[in-house]
Amino acid sequence: MKRQKGMALIIALLIVAMATLVATTLTFDFSLDQRRAQSLLATQQSRQLALGAEAWASEVLRDDLENSSTDHLGEEWAMQLPPLPADGFLVQGILEDMQGKFNLNNLVNSDGEADPYKMAQFQRLLVALDINPSLAGVVADWIDPDTQSSFPDGAEDDFYTGSDVPYRTPNTYITTITELQAVQGMNEESFRLLLPYVTVLPPGTQLNVNTAAPVVLLSLGEGIDIIQAESLAAEAAEEGFPDLQSFAAIVEPDIMPTLALSSDYFRLTVRVTIGTYSLTMYSLLLRDSSGQVRPLIRTFGSI
Repeated sequence: MKRQKGMALIIALLIVAMATLVATTLTFDFSLDQRRAQSLLATQQSRQLALGAEAWASEVLRDDLENSSTDHLGEEWAMQLPPLPADGFLVQGILEDMQGKFNLNNLVNSDGEADPYKMAQFQRLLVALDINPSLAGVVADWIDPDTQSSFPDGAEDDFYTGSDVPYRTPNTYITTITELQAVQGMNEESFRLLLPYVTVLPPGTQLNVNTAAPVVLLSLGEGIDIIQAESLAAEAAEEGFPDLQSFAAIVEPDIMPTLALSSDYFRLTVRVTIGTYSLTMYSLLLRDSSGQVRPLIRTFGSI
């Protein structure tokens, strides 16, 4: 009887232990499923809120074109959207004029040759940022359609295929700015220094002098110093230049057709926070002459 009672107790303890284990497992699985569902819901909500901010930015750009023929940093679209907290979420956003930056795809002209004026301009920008100006030739080789390295600066397939992780040059226009990190000689520090002042847009896109940073304005001509460039940028920031006469005397005639007072390409950066979840969306927007705005590229988490 004592032995049977002992066995019954052991069995009872095993049953309790198994029941506890099953209950703990079920509770953990339920909690995990609940968190997954909450995360998925937060992701979907964040995307919808980000797309809503994109629609708002498109409306602002449409209204701006109706009210002004120029684009400058004193206009409503250039004002950073203040944080909008509501119903458990937070939305922050900012619009940037992409044509206020140097377009790397302008380094190579429609004939597939390096543009000497744009090469010189990019070299001046690199020097102003304390970056090796020989990088201009390397980037031009990355874009141009041939496989011959430019002299004395340049790098084509013969260089890249010999690296530890071999790859080839695309020999076409750059589509995302992060592609620049794959160019020979581009380290992390140089990339971060250059990032605020360069962009990748369709070739031939003009530079908006009303929104360009002083260092970008400095790169327009050999005779422009940083004090003059800062003065031009400060003048443009208030109401924008009404015309390009201020630049006619300080840049070469071949540069003048590449300058503009308005823009077509803008980038929206919007950050949505729901609880502990956060999502950042980058959207490149094209505003055409009729005022229609459409997204060209959307990325989440990286530029």
